[in-house]
Amino acid sequence: MTNVESAKQNITPWQQPWIRILSTALAAALMIGIFIFSHQGRWESEKSSEPLAQVMVSTGVVQAVQSEKVRQVIEPVIHTDEELPIEQQAQQLARKLGHILLFGALGFCLRICLESWFSGRRFLTLWSLLIGILYGASDELHQSFVPARSAEWHDVFVDAIGVALGVFLALFLMRLVKKRVSRGSAIQSEGVMNQP
Repeated sequence: MTNVESAKQNITPWQQPWIRILSTALAAALMIGIFIFSHQGRWESEKSSEPLAQVMVSTGVVQAVQSEKVRQVIEPVIHTDEELPIEQQAQQLARKLGHILLFGALGFCLRICLESWFSGRRFLTLWSLLIGILYGASDELHQSFVPARSAEWHDVFVDAIGVALGVFLALFLMRLVKKRVSRGSAIQSEGVMNQP
């Protein structure tokens, strides 16, 4: 076996060049997209979350969130002002959901990206969480300089939840793939051993 063949066998599925390029590009694109959303004024931001807010009102999601039991669970995470009209509560909820989804995708891409570049190194999960949460904090700081926007540090907590969900979803996927690859190589080596 040549050195090149040996090196190819030691590459994990996450170190494939296409995964490295794709995960890096997606993480960068998400960071740029989050920056662009954060740079929008308040009215543009509300306009972009309006379709989701309307769906949340029409399907009864906002009304369900207003129930006492649900509010007790989500209030520490997603704060909505009960005094506001239901449409504005839906806007708040839609924006928080947007934070969780965008930062969840960022956390997922960061974890895969770091694995593709630094596979086998320690603390990659911790680094993924740290980078994602610090980016969320910098995003809120950036918003404090945008006219008609403000930095809501509560949003950093919501962003952190999104990052954590994304990172742990990536870990789950990575473990699943690792099991399948292990099972596949065990079956393949069994076949080689059984050959006459």
